[in-house]
Amino acid sequence: MAMELERVVNEILKSQKEPVRTYYWDEIAEVADIPRDTVATLGRSIDGGSGGFTAYRHDLGYNKSLELSAQGSQGNQE
Repeated sequence: MAMELERVVNEILKSQKEPVRTYYWDEIAEVADIPRDTVATLGRSIDGGSGGFTAYRHDLGYNKSLELSAQGSQGNQE
């Protein structure tokens, strides 16, 4: 089950459009068709008990993702 979860999460991350996005175990469980408790248990090592994780877009890198995310946030406040 862990391998299937990893496969699904990798697919989700590769298709991510937003520069920075938070994923929650509930939505991962639904997409993966794996019980939420199982997803949360397997993901516990990366979430620190927060119920999910935040990812930056794989093709942008950390700094560029944060820069674009901040620009988007500023644009939404106007």
